[in-house]
Amino acid sequence: PTTPANLTADLLAVSLLTGPPPWVLVGGSYGGVPVLLTAHERPGHIAGLVLLDAAVPETFEPLEAARAKLESSTRWAALMSRWGLLRFADPLKLGDTRDAWLTYRESTWRATHDLLATREGAKQRLAQLPPPPAEVPMRMVRHTRVGDLLGPRFSLEEHQKFEPAWQQAQEQFAARWTRGKLIAAPDAGHLIVVDALDVAEQAVLEVVALAAPPAPAP
Repeated sequence: PTTPANLTADLLAVSLLTGPPPWVLVGGSYGGVPVLLTAHERPGHIAGLVLLDAAVPETFEPLEAARAKLESSTRWAALMSRWGLLRFADPLKLGDTRDAWLTYRESTWRATHDLLATREGAKQRLAQLPPPPAEVPMRMVRHTRVGDLLGPRFSLEEHQKFEPAWQQAQEQFAARWTRGKLIAAPDAGHLIVVDALDVAEQAVLEVVALAAPPAPAP
C-alpha cells in the first residue's frame, strides 16, 4: 500500500542510489511529507530541503475541509484513467508529454487515493516532529495562480475560498526555519515543475550553495 512510511523508505532507498549523503531533498505537493519525515528521521543525511508547493504540517488542517471531495475526485480519476479518458481530457494541461503519460495512469490515482486515506496518520507523525534543525537551509516555492491546487472538480470560487488558509499555512511553516525562505513563483499553478521549472531550479541552487561547506582559507 502507498503510505507515508513506505514513501519515506522509498525516498531513502532512491537517495542512497544517487550517492552517499548528505543530500538536498526536493518534494512537491504530497511529496513534502516523505521529504520532511526523512529529514527528521535521518538528520545527519540531509544538507537542505526544497519544497514545491508542498504539504507541510500546517496545511493539513485547511485540507480537511476539502477531504471528501478530494477522495471522490481521485476515485473518479482512477476510473477514467482505466479507460484512457483522463489522458484524453487532460485536466491538468500537461499536453503530449512524459509527465502526462505518468500522471494519467490508473495506478497513480489509486495511489493518490490511498495517500488521502492515510492523511490522519501523516498529520500525527508530522505534528510529532521536533523543530527544524537550525543549520539546514530550506526553500518553499509557492504557487501564485489560483485554480488548480485542489483539482479540476473544484470551482474557481472554491479555490479562492481555500487559498488564504493554504498561503497562511505555508508562511507559518517557513517562519519556523532559521534558514528558511518562502518564494512565490510568478503565474505558476500547483505543479511548480511544469509552470515554473526555472524558479524550482534556482531554489535548489540556493539551497545547494547554502549547504556547501565553506571553502578553506588560502
